[in-house]
Amino acid sequence: MKPFIHADEYVNRKNFASINIQATCNSNEEFTSVDVSWPGFVLDSRIWKNSDIYNVMKLNRASAVLLGVSGYV
Repeated sequence: MKPFIHADEYVNRKNFASINIQATCNSNEEFTSVDVSWPGFVLDSRIWKNSDIYNVMKLNRASAVLLGVSGYV
């Protein structure tokens, strides 16, 4: 069910209401971050480039490997 305010922002490319979730975990399968603040129409790449994890990795402060779908490139 989409919200009343800004309802169109929650309609994704498959034409149904949704929210995006971005989550990361460590090698012990423990979540290290979860973000559910983006509406369904927002591209994965925009969510990624606005995340704290992106900024940490960009500045090479973390020794990490990120696995994700092509939308993150």
